[in-house]
Amino acid sequence: MVRIPLSLKKNSTFVEDVYVEGVGPFRFILSTDTTTTSIDLGVASRIGLKSEEEKKGFGLGGEVPVYPVRLKSLKIGDFEIKGLEVLVADFSYVSARLGVEVGGVLACDVLKRYKAVINYEKKELMFKRE
Repeated sequence: MVRIPLSLKKNSTFVEDVYVEGVGPFRFILSTDTTTTSIDLGVASRIGLKSEEEKKGFGLGGEVPVYPVRLKSLKIGDFEIKGLEVLVADFSYVSARLGVEVGGVLACDVLKRYKAVINYEKKELMFKRE
């Protein structure tokens, strides 16, 4: 079991120690109601992630463009995931609303696959290695 610290800000839960393709750390929102892990467009641009395809995603703001990419590495604390397909989307409005920079969203695809346990009392996220 791998334990990862969580932080709580403005009624949102964050994972602070996320590295995308070895670059970071970035702050990701932990979301149990989002289907696919996503990376902010600005973060993707900074590290050179590119997608040849545009799809439509849906969120609280309605329909938004998203761009699928496959990561070589997504590292959350000491827990590394290789070959994860994520979506790239613009999270600038989320960062502005929360008043903190948001690098992405850690979503149900990862939480379910690695049998995540969220302990709010201890402010930690636990993953089981495959």
